[in-house]
Amino acid sequence: MANIGPYHTLSELLGTRVVVSDLIQSLSKIPRSDVLRCLAGLSTLVSRETSGFPQEQLRILHHFAPIDIAAKLEKALVTRKLSGPLFFRRQLWFVWQMALIACKDDSTIQHDTQTQRQVGLCCLMASDVMKDVEIAQPVDAAETETLRFIVTTLISHSEAVSDSEGIARCQLFWLELQQDEESKRLLKRIGLQPIAHTFEAAYGIPLEEFIRFATTLYLKFGESTLRDPPSALMFDSSQAFKDYFTHDHIAKSLKLLSTTPDGLASRLLGTPRQSWAF
Repeated sequence: MANIGPYHTLSELLGTRVVVSDLIQSLSKIPRSDVLRCLAGLSTLVSRETSGFPQEQLRILHHFAPIDIAAKLEKALVTRKLSGPLFFRRQLWFVWQMALIACKDDSTIQHDTQTQRQVGLCCLMASDVMKDVEIAQPVDAAETETLRFIVTTLISHSEAVSDSEGIARCQLFWLELQQDEESKRLLKRIGLQPIAHTFEAAYGIPLEEFIRFATTLYLKFGESTLRDPPSALMFDSSQAFKDYFTHDHIAKSLKLLSTTPDGLASRLLGTPRQSWAF
């Protein structure tokens, strides 16, 4: 199983201190579209089942970090016999959101190795910023070391947990629970319409149809991360979009699920956040 313990940072391995302003300054030099494109590629790599293994982390490091920094980091990891991750999903989410805020979208739509390595370095810098936040605990000094280990381990456990349970909870809460007789009586007593009825009236698409579309879209995005993707004879996600949904429902579903980078940046700045993970 891949390592899910505390991740490693530039300050820990190289003694290079990084703060938020350093990350923002580095990101602001890269066009936003280029950052998002590189993060999409990185996301595919770190979402694979084997991504947490040391040899896979080193492979990603040498593809996405500046050559000199990658060599120094590998030497530090090997010398100190460390096996924690350098690249992981929560880190990418953080950089992705910071890029929406800090970068301008003036991309030339050209993907080159230099840009790729700049984005990889920003990801490594982000780990320092994240760790400063995640290990901050208002506790007595004697308890600090224990709690730091527990907190960083539990937070990073999300990197090894599948997101598919969200689909099951969605099916249970939004569809099956609404058919429960007790739930129906409660809604009627307080004068509320069933959620499915309210959703369809507001957005013009049945709630069950929207959930099916979102599930199909999720499975499509997740196929590239599977070691053994399902046979097309069992489930072809590309064909499913054509056969299972009308053009009208696809358009309405995508409108609900989509936003522009500028719109998303405004929402991120205007909404209180407890976590940089979705």
